[in-house]
Amino acid sequence: MSQTPPRPFSEVVNERAKMLDLKPGEWLLGADGPVGVVDPEGNVVLIQDLPGFRPENLS
Repeated sequence: MSQTPPRPFSEVVNERAKMLDLKPGEWLLGADGPVGVVDPEGNVVLIQDLPGFRPENLS
């Protein structure tokens, strides 16, 4: 039995943002806090990819 490979995380979060009808500048939130922000093209920029992101700032 073959398994399908997991989908890229970026694909999953972009799909979720579209389902939620998030607009540019709105945050996609997860159970543990922000996941990313919607850019002007409607794609989610993951929080760790934002300029100046430092994990210690999340606590």
